[in-house]
Amino acid sequence: MPEISEVRIMSDFINQVAGRTENFVGISKNPEHKSKTNLHLPFESFQLRADARGKELRLKFISLDFNYEEAETRIMTFTMGMSGNWNYSKDLFSIPKHTHLTIVDCNGGVLGMHDVRRFARWDWRSWNPERGHDPVQETELFKKDILENLMKDRIFQKPIFEVMMNQKYFNGVGNYLRAEILGRIDLDPRLSAENYITRVGEQFFNITEKVIVESYILGGGQFKDWYNQADLEKKKSKEFQAWMQFYFNKERCKPIKDKQDRNFWIDKKWINDK
Repeated sequence: MPEISEVRIMSDFINQVAGRTENFVGISKNPEHKSKTNLHLPFESFQLRADARGKELRLKFISLDFNYEEAETRIMTFTMGMSGNWNYSKDLFSIPKHTHLTIVDCNGGVLGMHDVRRFARWDWRSWNPERGHDPVQETELFKKDILENLMKDRIFQKPIFEVMMNQKYFNGVGNYLRAEILGRIDLDPRLSAENYITRVGEQFFNITEKVIVESYILGGGQFKDWYNQADLEKKKSKEFQAWMQFYFNKERCKPIKDKQDRNFWIDKKWINDK
């Protein structure tokens, strides 16, 4: 957490805040955070635009300094770790605890990036070229990349439930999404990725996209360290919990460890409990 749906929801939230704000006037870091990224901007007044790709969130800082040339911009890209999120506060005195990056608007309001576990990272760059295509916004490229490498890359000889955590091919997929995607396909998720995808065919890509889109529409997975800022009354959270059929479903599923010692919730029908 957060996964592709939650990162896109954060991008939406930032754009909503930016849409209500005439301009921003500064960016700074909590001195307790270990990031060494220089936050200097070559302009004093700017607007923000956010977008998301898989597990990465990108902020475009757009200069509002008056000139007759094309607006100067700078790009900062974030990985949100296990608990990174965004908030908005009316002033510097009311920002939530664990807020590590703050962007102040012209009215004194503060857009903040908070992270309880401090795994979130940011830098002046665009998308990481080592991450794969977005399964929803770049569907055809995502599918093409997997199919072209299915029999070339040895990674696909590993079980599909492990390969789906590989961000080179499944950018944005994490623990709960892999459980829900593979759980909805009637095939043993311990099969090799090559075997699994070949046997399932087009349905594999259709269900992957469908599950991700549904989780986004439902407001994302609101777990212990992450929640949807637009759903503080937890209305969508209840719908999301009802939507999950496999992840952390102890009656239907059993956790097994992958090679990274992470729990994968597998349907009990695939396990021989002799």
